[in-house]
Amino acid sequence: MRKLLIFIIPVLFFACSEDKEDRCTHTSSFTRTVPSEKWTFAGGKDTYVLGERLGIRISTGGDIPTNISSFALEMKTGTDDRYVTIASGYSTTLQFENLYAFKLGLCYIKGTVYMDDGRVMETEVFDFKVMGPLISDLIKKTEVKKHMNDCWNDTKSSEEANSRREFGFVVQMKVESEKEPIYSFSETTGTSSNDCTTGAVNTIQFNIDDIENNTSASYSVALFHTHPPLTNCPSTSSRETGPSDQDNNTANDNRIPSVVLDYGSGGIIYGGHNRNSFYTLSYAGNYTQKL
Repeated sequence: MRKLLIFIIPVLFFACSEDKEDRCTHTSSFTRTVPSEKWTFAGGKDTYVLGERLGIRISTGGDIPTNISSFALEMKTGTDDRYVTIASGYSTTLQFENLYAFKLGLCYIKGTVYMDDGRVMETEVFDFKVMGPLISDLIKKTEVKKHMNDCWNDTKSSEEANSRREFGFVVQMKVESEKEPIYSFSETTGTSSNDCTTGAVNTIQFNIDDIENNTSASYSVALFHTHPPLTNCPSTSSRETGPSDQDNNTANDNRIPSVVLDYGSGGIIYGGHNRNSFYTLSYAGNYTQKL
């Protein structure tokens, strides 16, 4: 009986050794199929202008796998509670040439890549900041120049017709995650007045409209308005040129650049001056970009 037990024990030990080796081999093979490090975004910047191409791609640290099934990019801003999908589909290169900065503020993007063999690869989070276009760039745009000239001509014509008032417009940007931005203009006027005792600058009211959706947004990115002439006023009338206190407050309260078209900046004009003088640009508030 003792001999039989001695024989059985080596057999059991051998069988357990084979099972352990098989399980270790299986575990080691499974570990090799799942990368220990996450993939990352490459090509990005710390700061973008609204509507600018992000120029990012997913980097694997080596060659791009050939068995990619699909991908999804998700984003949230610093004020969002959750991520939402902003782009998805199939890509053999994992480069996203038509992805744009479409929301203001702090933004966070993460990517998920699905493989044919069922693996799911996740990237590290790419964070960046987005600000509105510089006012110095906006005033160079042909459409903006045309609207400025139209407003200036309107304010002169209105004063000549004894209806002194301000004319202006808001520059609006529609931006989407995968489309180039579109600019539009919302025109507005101030209340008509013939009062010369206060310089007859009747403050204009702007419709500042910011709307954000999952994959698109629309922002008011700049304000423009005129200050009217005093040509039809007596020579004893006068006013200071350039931004008023209310102009500065409106710009600062909305964290938006604001441009004033006037007969100077910081000087004084008197009744009876030449209304056909060309305008001078000055800036209200402290912002050169919408924040």
